[in-house]
This record gives sequence, C-alpha cells and structure tokens, in this order.
Amino acid sequence: RENDLVAASFGRGFFILDDYSLLREISEEQLLKEAVLFHTRKAWWYIERPVLGFSKESAQGAGYFTAPNPPFGAMFTYYLSDSLRTKKEIRQEKEKALIKENKNVDFPGWNDVENERRQDKPVVWLTVKDIEGNVIRKIEGPVEKGFHRVSWDLKYPSSQSIDFQNNKQNKNLTGRLSAPGDYTVTLSKEIDGIISDLSEPISFKVEKLYSGALPTSGTENVIIFLAELSKLQREISAVEIELKNAFKKVEAIQNSLNRSSLLNNEFVSDLYSVKMELYKLDEMLNGNRSKNEVGQSDKPTIKDRLNKANTGTSNSTYGPTETHKMLVEIAKKQLSEINQKLNIIVNEKFMRLEKTLFNAGAPIIK
Repeated sequence: RENDLVAASFGRGFFILDDYSLLREISEEQLLKEAVLFHTRKAWWYIERPVLGFSKESAQGAGYFTAPNPPFGAMFTYYLSDSLRTKKEIRQEKEKALIKENKNVDFPGWNDVENERRQDKPVVWLTVKDIEGNVIRKIEGPVEKGFHRVSWDLKYPSSQSIDFQNNKQNKNLTGRLSAPGDYTVTLSKEIDGIISDLSEPISFKVEKLYSGALPTSGTENVIIFLAELSKLQREISAVEIELKNAFKKVEAIQNSLNRSSLLNNEFVSDLYSVKMELYKLDEMLNGNRSKNEVGQSDKPTIKDRLNKANTGTSNSTYGPTETHKMLVEIAKKQLSEINQKLNIIVNEKFMRLEKTLFNAGAPIIK
C-alpha cells in the first residue's frame, strides 16, 4: 500500500526504504536517457511537530532515542546518466587521461582559461507549479551522475528582502505554506544561462492529512491570510535594510564633512536632526534598544505584532483569529507611516545634504 520496504535485524536494527515504487518504472531504455524524473506519491499537508527540545537529539539527549523521519513534504526522485560538468572539469578530465598515457598536455590558451573562470557551475532545477501553471518553488538538486532524491517542504520561497551587502544571510529560508491541491514538477538543467527541460511535467497531489476537531476559517482563507502576511514581511524586511543603509549614509556624510573645508552650523544641525529621526523610526520598528538589551518590557512594535500573527498562524492550519487580523492591520498602518518618513529622508534630505557637500568640494559619496 505504501510502497515502503521494511526490514529488521536480529541485532534489533530497523530499516525502512521509503517509496521504492520507482523500481517498477526503471527500464534499460530509461537509463540510456540523459535524465529521468520518476513519478512521486501523494504528499500529506500538515504542520510538522518539533521534537522535544526543538533539536534532533531532544532535550533528554541519547536517553530519548529517536530516528529521523522521512523528509517532510513531496519527495522527488530523478536519475542523471552523466554528471553536469563545467568546461574546466571537462578539460581537466581530458588532461588526466593524457597524463596517464604519458602524452603531452597542451596549454588551452588564455581565452579558454578566462572563459572557464567566468563560467557558473551547472545547476539542476526541480520546478514546482500549481494547477494554473504558476511557479511555486524552484529547488536545486545534485548534478552528479546517478539517482537522487530531493524533497519539497510544501512551502513558497522566503519573501524576506535580500541585503546584497550581507554575505551571511541564510539562503535556505522558506516562506509560507502552500495550499492542498494538484501540482506538477519538472526536471531541468541550467548551463551558461540557458535552462532546458530534462523531463515532462509530472503531476502529484498535496492532500490534507486530517481535519481538525474545531471549526476552521477554511483552507482558502488560511492561504489568503498567509499570502498577505508574507507580503507584509517582505515590505518590513525591505524597510529594515533601507533603514540600516540610511544610518550608514549618515556616517558617510559625516566622514565627507570631516574631510571637507565646509564650516556650516546649519548643515551640522540638519545632519544631526536626520540621525535622530532615523533613531525614532528604528524604535518604531525594533523597539527601545536599551530596554531590549536587558529584557525590559516595552510597548508593541511593528515586528512584535507581525511575529505574533506569524506564530499564531504558521504553526496551525486552523487559520487566523480576529486578533491576528487586527495585528496585521495595525502593522500595515505603522509601516506606511515609517515608509513615508523614510522616503523623505532618503529622497529629499540626503540629496540636499550631499548637494551642499558637492558644491563645497567635499569627497563624493557612493
């Protein structure tokens, strides 16, 4: 029924091979193809419960033994008849063969070496689409020869804004939960900026595991609210980055001023006022920093309200309460106020300050 192979040993070992149904599909003809994407079984839609202690080992350590569950969500299995390699890897493989045969290895030429340096590594993509053909998620898979399994956690990609100046950002962040329903997945490769399909779309279903005991606001309403919440998170994260960059801009303007011959009390006062305005916007977004350091309670911030709404809905499929909806509406209004004030600072006040510095012959800020 489940297409799982279960085995046990006399040493009290227990082993499970999840979903071996692809073995029924494999043929010699398929293995001669460049790639094969096998059919996937139904994926169950629910919220995963964390283990005790929210870690792999649990709070009780080895005394509370657990084995890992199968990957959550939809599992995709594919086969590559050969590894996807870069030009450099292909050249080096040929050179190894020549060296093994005791033959000369010619220098490929600087143009070829430079082209190798510029080339991105090949990528395998598993693209999930809904029944209407909208792309839900692109999942990167291994490019090596052989069989591979990659899971989709039934979520959209993260809507968090990307700070290109921060190299430590988590690239594996995920977003809101997708809805139960019919989906397709397609296997493709990306080489030198060209994406080409390696398979036809494979259909699969995401189905609710069970219905809750209490009445819900309906799956469709849950998904709509999560989409609205995701949009708000994207906007707030963008404002965070812009605010951080605004503080850096103040430092740069101050540095340019210090290296100039400009002596203008009005300019210094205006720059100070802008900095104090930014501190007020930061407090609206993140709260009183001094209070936060010692855990002193403060009035709710935009991020506080958003976190409450997110925690209350992302860990349950029941849907938003009236309180959650109210938190989002308040956060929207406050965010609009911050955006207006920040836009005036960035697009008007900074420009005036920089123009004054430029006219005074101060170093240009970039």
